[in-house]
Amino acid sequence: MIKPAVLPQGYTKNVVMHKGQWWYVMNGVLKQPIVQCEQRNKGRMFVREEMTADNPQGYIHKGKGKEPPHPYVLLGYHTPGVFKTWDEVLNKINSESFEKGKSTEGYVYAINCEGAYDGWLKIGCTRFVERRLSALNTGSPFRDYKCLHMKFFSDRHFAEGRAHKAAKLIFTDHDKQNGEWFKVSVEQAIDIIDRIEE
Repeated sequence: MIKPAVLPQGYTKNVVMHKGQWWYVMNGVLKQPIVQCEQRNKGRMFVREEMTADNPQGYIHKGKGKEPPHPYVLLGYHTPGVFKTWDEVLNKINSESFEKGKSTEGYVYAINCEGAYDGWLKIGCTRFVERRLSALNTGSPFRDYKCLHMKFFSDRHFAEGRAHKAAKLIFTDHDKQNGEWFKVSVEQAIDIIDRIEE
């Protein structure tokens, strides 16, 4: 039988003692031990001003799985931790203690330039998709570079290498001067990125 007990520090509700271990409970059902929950949350980001009925913890999605990334994540505002406001997030990102350049996580993307480079797509990686797109569009008077697909990886460089290898199997005439550009269809590029396993 599940019996509520004194709550562990930092938890205000949805926690019960069960068989000598604290458990997180959702809708009256045991979900997972607090120890597992805390371990999983170490790399996650929570912003309390984002709390809603559908997102009671203010969890900020990075784009893994079915959930799309939060718009601020695309702008580069993601760092693990629990914050009250986005101002706190920016303060941490801008602080000296935050070693921004060492992170390997990020996105592998497929980008094209509508009306130019017919049939060619750029498959690359970045931490910040919107910044990459903005940089590419700086060189275009029509702002016609569009992101067709992206997927989050814990090691974006490794995933990008796998994507390039797969794209070269389709576009066999690829050489060094083509760089990250491949003559593949949109569907093929999406499939290549989605099939990458970490």
